[in-house]
Amino acid sequence: MGKGEADGSFEFEDFQPASLNTTKQLIEDLNDIDIVFHIGDIVYAMGYIAQWDQFTAQIEPVASTKPYMIGSGNHECD
Repeated sequence: MGKGEADGSFEFEDFQPASLNTTKQLIEDLNDIDIVFHIGDIVYAMGYIAQWDQFTAQIEPVASTKPYMIGSGNHECD
């Protein structure tokens, strides 16, 4: 999924704007969702803790209302 700032304030070379579309769609569909499984390559943080903060803020509307389970991928090894 990656991460992105809706206001563009954290844009740089690995900004992933499509992640905002995914998050927006999840929020719109929350009434039809029982649980979210997010498998592999969660954030693409590659050792940058600030990107984890950005990602958790992005998914908060989903993860605070539905069970949100992850399976770490190779980009989370740092």
